[in-house]
Amino acid sequence: MYQQQNQTQKLLKYLPDINDVVEGIQDFHLAIFLIQGTYFEISKRLTQIQFIFNRIPPNHNIKYKRIGQAYLLLLFLQFTKYLYNFIQKINNENIKDQVNKERNITTNESNDKFTQCLICYDNSTNVTCTPCGHLFCWDCIMQQINLKQQCPICRSDCQAQQLIQLYNYN
Repeated sequence: MYQQQNQTQKLLKYLPDINDVVEGIQDFHLAIFLIQGTYFEISKRLTQIQFIFNRIPPNHNIKYKRIGQAYLLLLFLQFTKYLYNFIQKINNENIKDQVNKERNITTNESNDKFTQCLICYDNSTNVTCTPCGHLFCWDCIMQQINLKQQCPICRSDCQAQQLIQLYNYN
């Protein structure tokens, strides 16, 4: 279950910000407006509200269809580039995970001292010792201490100043 949450967090890390999504929708709408020439506002397009003219609007013979098509092509290329980068980042993350697992397997075979964080149940990174002697990842224990100043295992009092990060620990 934790692995699924971890994978979901990794994916969410690479997703665009909501402002970028809204900007992309507005750009796409503008391209469609330039091509079709109707529904200048997104709300009018969604509700399909059109103005009724009392008179015939002047015909200026200016066509924006080609500009709209070029803009739509530009948006498509930008989206394709974003997808490519997104897939590359995920692949790089998966490769890093595989390398880390292989390193941990070789470390596990060579040394019987193998530390697993009891908060995230992953291999400990930046191993940190509490005053009571329990070992955790630095990030995990700092989050825990910020929530409640107790060891998550034995519930003994523990403050951030008392944590000791173990360097060169195998």
